[in-house]
Amino acid sequence: MLIHEITGCALSMSEEELPDWGHRNGEVLCAPVGQRRMDLQTFTLDDFVRERGKEVNLKPPVKDRSGLWTSIKDVWQIQKIAWEANMRLTGSHPYESRPHAWPTLMGGVSYWQNRDKMTQIYLLGNPAIFYSVLLAPIVYVLWLCVWAIRRKRGFVDMDGEKERKFLMAAFLWLGWALHYVPFYFMHRQLFFHHYLPAHYFMILAFGAFMDIFLGVFRSARVRVAAVALLLCAYAWYFHLFASLVYGNVDRSVNDRRWQKKWNYI
Repeated sequence: MLIHEITGCALSMSEEELPDWGHRNGEVLCAPVGQRRMDLQTFTLDDFVRERGKEVNLKPPVKDRSGLWTSIKDVWQIQKIAWEANMRLTGSHPYESRPHAWPTLMGGVSYWQNRDKMTQIYLLGNPAIFYSVLLAPIVYVLWLCVWAIRRKRGFVDMDGEKERKFLMAAFLWLGWALHYVPFYFMHRQLFFHHYLPAHYFMILAFGAFMDIFLGVFRSARVRVAAVALLLCAYAWYFHLFASLVYGNVDRSVNDRRWQKKWNYI
Protein backbone atom coordinates (compact mmCIF):
# COMPACT_ATOMS: atom_id res chain seq x y z
CA MET A 1 0.00 0.00 0.00
CA LEU A 2 1.44 3.37 -1.05
CA ILE A 3 0.67 6.29 1.31
CA HIS A 4 1.10 9.94 0.33
CA GLU A 5 3.22 11.62 3.01
CA ILE A 6 1.46 15.00 3.00
CA THR A 7 -2.22 14.11 2.57
CA GLY A 8 -2.08 10.71 4.24
CA CYS A 9 -4.23 9.05 1.60
CA ALA A 10 -3.46 5.79 -0.12
CA LEU A 11 -2.92 5.16 -3.80
CA SER A 12 -5.95 3.35 -5.14
CA MET A 13 -7.64 2.61 -8.44
CA SER A 14 -11.31 2.68 -9.39
CA GLU A 15 -13.04 -0.34 -10.89
CA GLU A 16 -14.11 1.64 -13.95
CA GLU A 17 -11.94 1.83 -17.06
CA LEU A 18 -11.29 5.11 -18.78
CA PRO A 19 -12.60 5.44 -22.36
CA ASP A 20 -10.44 5.14 -25.46
CA TRP A 21 -8.99 8.60 -24.96
CA GLY A 22 -7.69 7.31 -21.61
CA HIS A 23 -6.15 4.22 -23.26
CA ARG A 24 -8.51 2.00 -21.22
CA ASN A 25 -6.42 2.55 -18.09
CA GLY A 26 -7.88 2.50 -14.62
CA GLU A 27 -8.60 5.82 -12.96
CA VAL A 28 -6.10 6.56 -10.18
CA LEU A 29 -7.60 7.69 -6.88
CA CYS A 30 -6.20 9.03 -3.63
CA ALA A 31 -8.45 7.49 -0.96
CA PRO A 32 -8.29 8.06 2.82
CA VAL A 33 -6.82 5.07 4.57
CA GLY A 34 -9.49 2.80 5.96
CA GLN A 35 -12.26 3.77 3.57
CA ARG A 36 -11.25 1.31 0.84
CA ARG A 37 -10.01 -2.27 1.03
CA MET A 38 -6.42 -1.66 0.11
CA ASP A 39 -5.44 -5.31 0.77
CA LEU A 40 -7.17 -6.33 -2.45
CA GLN A 41 -5.15 -3.96 -4.60
CA THR A 42 -1.56 -4.77 -5.49
CA PHE A 43 0.74 -2.44 -7.38
CA THR A 44 3.87 -3.72 -9.11
CA LEU A 45 6.84 -1.36 -9.43
CA ASP A 46 9.19 -2.21 -12.27
CA ASP A 47 12.70 -0.90 -12.77
CA PHE A 48 13.57 0.00 -16.35
CA VAL A 49 17.22 -0.56 -17.14
CA ARG A 50 18.72 1.14 -20.18
CA GLU A 51 20.97 -1.23 -21.98
CA ARG A 52 24.25 0.05 -23.26
CA GLY A 53 23.90 1.58 -26.67
CA LYS A 54 20.11 1.23 -26.74
CA GLU A 55 17.40 3.76 -26.04
CA VAL A 56 14.30 2.47 -24.26
CA ASN A 57 11.11 4.39 -25.08
CA LEU A 58 8.99 4.41 -21.92
CA LYS A 59 6.21 6.51 -23.43
CA PRO A 60 3.16 4.71 -24.86
CA PRO A 61 2.49 5.28 -28.55
CA VAL A 62 0.40 8.40 -29.10
CA LYS A 63 -2.45 8.16 -31.56
CA ASP A 64 -3.31 11.05 -33.79
CA ARG A 65 -6.45 12.47 -32.15
CA SER A 66 -6.68 15.63 -34.20
CA GLY A 67 -9.71 16.40 -36.27
CA LEU A 68 -13.27 17.57 -35.67
CA TRP A 69 -14.84 14.11 -35.85
CA THR A 70 -12.52 12.76 -33.13
CA SER A 71 -13.42 15.69 -30.86
CA ILE A 72 -17.12 15.11 -31.44
CA LYS A 73 -16.76 11.41 -30.58
CA ASP A 74 -14.83 12.27 -27.38
CA VAL A 75 -17.46 14.78 -26.28
CA TRP A 76 -20.26 12.31 -27.05
CA GLN A 77 -18.50 9.56 -25.10
CA ILE A 78 -18.01 11.80 -22.08
CA GLN A 79 -21.68 12.84 -22.17
CA LYS A 80 -22.75 9.21 -22.44
CA ILE A 81 -20.65 8.20 -19.43
CA ALA A 82 -21.95 11.14 -17.39
CA TRP A 83 -25.55 10.30 -18.35
CA GLU A 84 -25.16 6.64 -17.37
CA ALA A 85 -23.52 7.60 -14.06
CA ASN A 86 -26.34 10.03 -13.27
CA MET A 87 -29.02 7.44 -14.06
CA ARG A 88 -27.58 5.19 -11.35
CA LEU A 89 -28.27 7.79 -8.62
CA THR A 90 -31.76 6.57 -7.78
CA GLY A 91 -31.84 7.05 -4.01
CA SER A 92 -34.32 9.30 -2.21
CA HIS A 93 -33.64 12.49 -0.27
CA PRO A 94 -35.89 14.77 1.83
CA TYR A 95 -34.87 17.84 -0.19
CA GLU A 96 -35.01 16.36 -3.68
CA SER A 97 -37.36 17.92 -6.24
CA ARG A 98 -38.48 17.49 -9.83
CA PRO A 99 -37.80 19.87 -12.75
CA HIS A 100 -41.35 21.22 -12.96
CA ALA A 101 -40.92 22.76 -9.51
CA TRP A 102 -37.74 24.74 -10.27
CA PRO A 103 -38.83 27.71 -12.43
CA THR A 104 -41.70 28.53 -10.05
CA LEU A 105 -39.50 28.20 -6.96
CA MET A 106 -41.54 25.43 -5.35
CA GLY A 107 -38.74 24.14 -3.15
CA GLY A 108 -35.17 24.54 -1.98
CA VAL A 109 -32.23 22.67 -0.48
CA SER A 110 -30.94 22.75 3.09
CA TYR A 111 -27.15 22.91 3.40
CA TRP A 112 -26.79 23.40 7.14
CA GLN A 113 -29.04 23.79 10.16
CA ASN A 114 -28.89 24.25 13.91
CA ARG A 115 -32.21 23.30 15.48
CA ASP A 116 -31.19 24.53 18.93
CA LYS A 117 -30.76 28.10 17.67
CA MET A 118 -33.34 27.66 14.88
CA THR A 119 -30.87 28.78 12.23
CA GLN A 120 -30.35 27.34 8.79
CA ILE A 121 -28.56 27.91 5.48
CA TYR A 122 -31.18 27.13 2.87
CA LEU A 123 -30.85 27.47 -0.89
CA LEU A 124 -33.88 29.43 -2.04
CA GLY A 125 -33.87 31.73 -5.04
CA ASN A 126 -34.89 35.37 -4.96
CA PRO A 127 -38.68 35.27 -5.60
CA ALA A 128 -38.67 38.66 -7.35
CA ILE A 129 -36.00 37.53 -9.81
CA PHE A 130 -37.53 34.12 -10.44
CA TYR A 131 -41.04 35.35 -11.13
CA SER A 132 -40.00 38.38 -13.19
CA VAL A 133 -37.75 36.33 -15.49
CA LEU A 134 -40.52 33.72 -15.78
CA LEU A 135 -43.02 36.34 -16.95
CA ALA A 136 -40.67 37.73 -19.62
CA PRO A 137 -40.78 34.79 -22.09
CA ILE A 138 -44.60 34.83 -22.05
CA VAL A 139 -44.63 38.49 -23.05
CA TYR A 140 -41.83 37.84 -25.53
CA VAL A 141 -43.71 35.05 -27.35
CA LEU A 142 -46.81 37.24 -27.70
CA TRP A 143 -44.66 40.12 -28.94
CA LEU A 144 -42.86 37.79 -31.36
CA CYS A 145 -46.14 36.61 -32.86
CA VAL A 146 -47.40 40.18 -33.35
CA TRP A 147 -44.04 41.25 -34.83
CA ALA A 148 -44.00 38.30 -37.27
CA ILE A 149 -47.56 39.01 -38.44
CA ARG A 150 -46.91 42.72 -38.92
CA ARG A 151 -43.63 42.01 -40.74
CA LYS A 152 -45.47 39.64 -43.06
CA ARG A 153 -47.84 42.46 -43.94
CA GLY A 154 -45.03 44.86 -44.74
CA PHE A 155 -44.77 46.85 -41.50
CA VAL A 156 -41.28 47.72 -40.26
CA ASP A 157 -41.34 47.95 -36.45
CA MET A 158 -37.59 47.46 -35.87
CA ASP A 159 -34.41 48.36 -37.62
CA GLY A 160 -31.63 45.83 -38.19
CA GLU A 161 -29.94 46.38 -34.83
CA LYS A 162 -33.15 46.07 -32.79
CA GLU A 163 -34.18 43.00 -34.75
CA ARG A 164 -30.83 41.37 -34.01
CA LYS A 165 -31.27 42.03 -30.29
CA PHE A 166 -34.83 40.78 -30.45
CA LEU A 167 -33.77 37.44 -31.91
CA MET A 168 -30.76 37.22 -29.59
CA ALA A 169 -33.15 36.95 -26.63
CA ALA A 170 -34.69 33.87 -28.29
CA PHE A 171 -31.20 32.37 -28.62
CA LEU A 172 -30.63 32.80 -24.87
CA TRP A 173 -33.96 31.18 -24.04
CA LEU A 174 -32.90 28.30 -26.26
CA GLY A 175 -29.82 27.98 -24.05
CA TRP A 176 -32.15 27.86 -21.03
CA ALA A 177 -34.19 25.07 -22.64
CA LEU A 178 -31.09 23.01 -23.50
CA HIS A 179 -29.92 23.20 -19.88
CA TYR A 180 -33.35 22.56 -18.39
CA VAL A 181 -35.44 20.17 -20.54
CA PRO A 182 -33.01 17.14 -20.36
CA PHE A 183 -33.71 16.84 -16.63
CA TYR A 184 -37.24 15.70 -17.44
CA PHE A 185 -35.73 12.54 -18.95
CA MET A 186 -33.59 11.81 -15.89
CA HIS A 187 -35.08 9.48 -13.30
CA ARG A 188 -32.24 10.08 -10.88
CA GLN A 189 -32.19 12.03 -7.64
CA LEU A 190 -32.51 15.73 -8.52
CA PHE A 191 -32.20 18.94 -6.50
CA PHE A 192 -33.05 22.58 -6.98
CA HIS A 193 -29.41 23.53 -7.53
CA HIS A 194 -29.41 21.54 -10.79
CA TYR A 195 -31.55 24.33 -12.24
CA LEU A 196 -29.06 27.13 -11.57
CA PRO A 197 -27.11 26.91 -14.90
CA ALA A 198 -30.40 27.15 -16.81
CA HIS A 199 -31.51 29.98 -14.54
CA TYR A 200 -28.42 32.00 -15.51
CA PHE A 201 -29.51 31.77 -19.14
CA MET A 202 -32.98 32.92 -18.10
CA ILE A 203 -31.50 35.98 -16.39
CA LEU A 204 -29.39 36.83 -19.46
CA ALA A 205 -32.46 36.46 -21.69
CA PHE A 206 -34.43 38.69 -19.33
CA GLY A 207 -31.75 41.38 -19.57
CA ALA A 208 -31.84 41.20 -23.38
CA PHE A 209 -35.65 41.36 -23.31
CA MET A 210 -35.70 44.38 -20.99
CA ASP A 211 -33.20 46.16 -23.23
CA ILE A 212 -35.63 45.75 -26.13
CA PHE A 213 -38.77 46.42 -24.13
CA LEU A 214 -37.51 49.61 -22.48
CA GLY A 215 -36.34 50.85 -25.86
CA VAL A 216 -40.01 51.37 -26.74
CA PHE A 217 -40.13 54.27 -24.28
CA ARG A 218 -38.53 57.44 -25.57
CA SER A 219 -38.13 59.03 -22.15
CA ALA A 220 -34.84 58.15 -20.48
CA ARG A 221 -36.45 58.85 -17.09
CA VAL A 222 -38.99 56.09 -17.64
CA ARG A 223 -36.26 53.59 -18.54
CA VAL A 224 -34.12 54.52 -15.54
CA ALA A 225 -37.13 54.41 -13.20
CA ALA A 226 -38.11 50.93 -14.44
CA VAL A 227 -34.60 49.56 -13.91
CA ALA A 228 -34.36 51.22 -10.48
CA LEU A 229 -37.71 49.72 -9.47
CA LEU A 230 -36.57 46.23 -10.45
CA LEU A 231 -33.27 46.57 -8.60
CA CYS A 232 -35.04 47.83 -5.46
CA ALA A 233 -37.45 44.89 -5.60
CA TYR A 234 -34.59 42.42 -5.97
CA ALA A 235 -32.67 43.99 -3.08
CA TRP A 236 -35.76 44.07 -0.85
CA TYR A 237 -36.60 40.41 -1.38
CA PHE A 238 -32.98 39.47 -0.79
CA HIS A 239 -33.21 41.33 2.53
CA LEU A 240 -36.38 39.43 3.48
CA PHE A 241 -34.70 36.04 3.07
CA ALA A 242 -31.12 37.02 3.97
CA SER A 243 -31.24 35.00 7.20
CA LEU A 244 -31.51 31.83 5.12
CA VAL A 245 -28.41 32.85 3.15
CA TYR A 246 -26.19 33.66 6.13
CA GLY A 247 -27.71 31.34 8.75
CA ASN A 248 -28.78 34.19 11.04
CA VAL A 249 -31.51 34.02 13.67
CA ASP A 250 -34.71 35.49 12.25
CA ARG A 251 -38.01 33.96 13.41
CA SER A 252 -39.99 36.28 11.15
CA VAL A 253 -38.78 34.38 8.08
CA ASN A 254 -41.32 31.66 8.97
CA ASP A 255 -44.09 34.19 8.29
CA ARG A 256 -42.81 34.44 4.72
CA ARG A 257 -43.21 30.76 3.94
CA TRP A 258 -45.34 31.54 0.88
CA GLN A 259 -45.27 27.98 -0.48
CA LYS A 260 -45.83 24.78 1.45
CA LYS A 261 -42.77 23.14 -0.07
CA TRP A 262 -40.44 25.80 1.34
CA ASN A 263 -39.43 23.31 4.03
CA TYR A 264 -36.92 25.34 5.99
CA ILE A 265 -37.07 25.24 9.81
